[in-house]
Amino acid sequence: MRKRRRHLAGTSYGLVIGDFEGSLDGWPPKDATLTLSPIGATLGAGAMQVDGPGGWHIDSLLDAKGLRGELGVKGVTITADVTAFEADMTTTWMQVEFVINAQNNNDAGANNNVGWQGLGLQDVVRDGQPHKHTWVLPEALTTAIAGTDPNIWWFELALVSNLDGASVTKFYIDNIQVVPPPVRIIYVTDSPDLDNDSVRDDQSWIDWLTAQGYSVDARRGYWKEPLDANRVAELEAADLIIAGRGANTGNYDAAGEPAKWNSLRTPMLNTNVWLARKNRWLWMNNPTDAKKDAGSPVMSILDPNHPVFAGVTLDPNGLVNVLDPNVGSGNTSFLDMLDVGNGTLLAECLGVYNAAWIVEWPCGVEYYTGCGQVTGGKRILFSAGSQDTTLADESKTPQGVFNLNEAGQQMLRNAIAYLVAKGPMPVALVNASFELPGTEKIKGWNGEGVAGTPAVDIPGWASDTAVADSGVESDARFPATDGVWTGFLMGADPSVWQLTDFVIQANDVFELKVDAMNTWQGTTLKMVLYFDMSGIRIPAASKEATVTGTMQTFTLEFPAKDLQVSVGTKIGIELDNVTTVGDSWIGLDNVRLGLK
Repeated sequence: MRKRRRHLAGTSYGLVIGDFEGSLDGWPPKDATLTLSPIGATLGAGAMQVDGPGGWHIDSLLDAKGLRGELGVKGVTITADVTAFEADMTTTWMQVEFVINAQNNNDAGANNNVGWQGLGLQDVVRDGQPHKHTWVLPEALTTAIAGTDPNIWWFELALVSNLDGASVTKFYIDNIQVVPPPVRIIYVTDSPDLDNDSVRDDQSWIDWLTAQGYSVDARRGYWKEPLDANRVAELEAADLIIAGRGANTGNYDAAGEPAKWNSLRTPMLNTNVWLARKNRWLWMNNPTDAKKDAGSPVMSILDPNHPVFAGVTLDPNGLVNVLDPNVGSGNTSFLDMLDVGNGTLLAECLGVYNAAWIVEWPCGVEYYTGCGQVTGGKRILFSAGSQDTTLADESKTPQGVFNLNEAGQQMLRNAIAYLVAKGPMPVALVNASFELPGTEKIKGWNGEGVAGTPAVDIPGWASDTAVADSGVESDARFPATDGVWTGFLMGADPSVWQLTDFVIQANDVFELKVDAMNTWQGTTLKMVLYFDMSGIRIPAASKEATVTGTMQTFTLEFPAKDLQVSVGTKIGIELDNVTTVGDSWIGLDNVRLGLK
């Protein structure tokens, strides 16, 4: 069983793949005998004892197919605590290593040909004390791992030891982790010290983020207008931008500045509702100004299944307290409105005001109709940080103090992990795996009811004219890769296409992935990324892929900079069986469109 230490994405804490608390955690013996021992334990009370012959040996081979996502991230490391005693062996030297042992041929696709990739033998100190070893996966290897798919035949993590062949092998290992690189957060703030205590009011945010293991860049006032190209590049290089409550919003709203911030590809978490206003960054079309006297209201969760709320205990009505009312003035600012435009309202506050609290916008949408500002990356508004208040003696309470209790902190961790999740940023598709309608085999994309099949529209997909024998089916001969249904295309039929709501921006690089196979005499699938110009599909990039009798993943890319006329239009996908000989069919599944 894999065990997450706090949270994988977002901090220096990793995914534990061996703590040996009562079991070997799936590590099977290869050339050694593996047992549990209290000696060498650094995480809990147990470690794995390794006993075997001397020389170079593979001690264990862990099935790591389920770790490909974690291991395919630039900068990822594998760490382990190793303990050895000089008295246990006659060797005068000893080394250990982890090796990626994966499929080494193209039989499941060239993308799955990774092979034997050693991470480097490291010397072991034999003093009876645990020593942490760290192996950094080279970028070329993480790129190769990221390109694999579930069709890969084998993907293993080998534990290797090397020492004098005349000696026996005996050592202890514990706390084996896959550790992502620390998330780089740019925290946007100025220098508030409204209570004049010589401590910046929002320093507690920076301290909390740092304590969680994030790499925090909090150069106060550095991001003030006007943003130049160099600072935009710095923002784009970060993993996440957090707009803090300590930012003076008037420093970020000059002509052209909101567009610079909103077009950033880097995900953004905005804790400052004053920046979200229609006279600042135009995230919300607020009818009134932000409210300063909301107190510390209770939060009402509208989508408890959203990852932001994982691990948070709600009452039977979906309510939870997330603010500490004893911090600062006890107030947090809110925009007194529930209309979030083209965003999704995830949580609202119940109290003095019934207002939006947590709002999410996907990449490539206008925040609200008519604002003219399109999201360059994932965006979340999460109101937090204390509102300053002027007291009777004209003194002020601090502005932007960290005021989340444990439930609120868990939500913040979750939001950060959700926003910085690696991999292509998904572009929403409808019925991408052909699971709908999910009733029976249907021929015809537009509800034609071809050949006596149900006259039911297949959601998300369309063809220009009626088909003869294309549609959706669930057939064990043609196994699905996502769900149980697949699409199928006849060679003589028109293509099938889908237009998304995603608006193309100048720096976008799109990646289309499709799982496809020959189901009868099919040889060639044509993949097209197009942009919509007044209802006309204009091809932007295309590729003809050769299919086989096994489902494989095919990829097509389109950098928008290669076709500037597409900027500002919507992106679409088109798939066509262009096999030229005889009747033929190609099966389709798990269509994915994302931003690289």
